[in-house]
Amino acid sequence: MDDTESAARWYRDRLGWPVFAVGSIVWTTPGIAVSGLNVPADVGERVVVALRAQGVQLPAVSVGARWILLGRADSGERQQITELVEPLDVGVAMGGRDSWGIDLPPTQHPGHPPLSWVSSPEIPLPALMIVAQAVLAAGQ
Repeated sequence: MDDTESAARWYRDRLGWPVFAVGSIVWTTPGIAVSGLNVPADVGERVVVALRAQGVQLPAVSVGARWILLGRADSGERQQITELVEPLDVGVAMGGRDSWGIDLPPTQHPGHPPLSWVSSPEIPLPALMIVAQAVLAAGQ
């Protein structure tokens, strides 16, 4: 078993996330179990610090100049969260037909360093609405 397969198994077994591995890529399918907001790294850093000050641990993945902030989204909040962050430079992954997979460490895309955890995954994940509101506050 290689590193990506081992990592995918760890995410599935330890965190209960639907995670897959192919080649050098490990990813999860976004949905209620885990969703994400893809933000510029400086915004991500401000959000992690702000939420930590409120006692909220926020798992974040570094993807070079961007961070993926992870949370759980209730299906009824999908449109509200999307509209909340729409004016900002934010990608939204909550499941559904317009969503994208969320790459996880140790994914390594050709020509780029491997993804890494900025802050490790915690259980339970914070509500994605709380994360989106913090992104909105940090992005202004």
